[in-house]
Amino acid sequence: MGIIRVKTVTIIPAAAHELMINAVCSYYDMTKSELIARARNRELARRKGILFFLLKFDGQLSSSDVAGLCETTRQNVDQAVDRTEGEINIYLQSACDCRNIRAIYASLQKEQTEWLNRDSQQNNTRL
Repeated sequence: MGIIRVKTVTIIPAAAHELMINAVCSYYDMTKSELIARARNRELARRKGILFFLLKFDGQLSSSDVAGLCETTRQNVDQAVDRTEGEINIYLQSACDCRNIRAIYASLQKEQTEWLNRDSQQNNTRL
């Protein structure tokens, strides 16, 4: 008789800031590394600005926290947030992007909550 090895995987719920990053990546069909990459592309800078804005205001993170998560400086975060805040008030595209990303984020939060509830119910029935 042989030994059966079972590989277990622990699934850890994502923090709110990770869900927001996932929502932005999903919306723009990018990976996190593509989104936070250093580039002088205007569209990428706009997308990063929206990410920074949402993390700072919806995620209630400080500029320093956002900078640490996104591998940049606090000054870059503050500049991008200020620029994005102005764009949201002027350009429909930026306002729509934020609204759509917030909807994706809410959906991700709902899915995670439902998964956690199902998982806790299954664990309770196993005991």
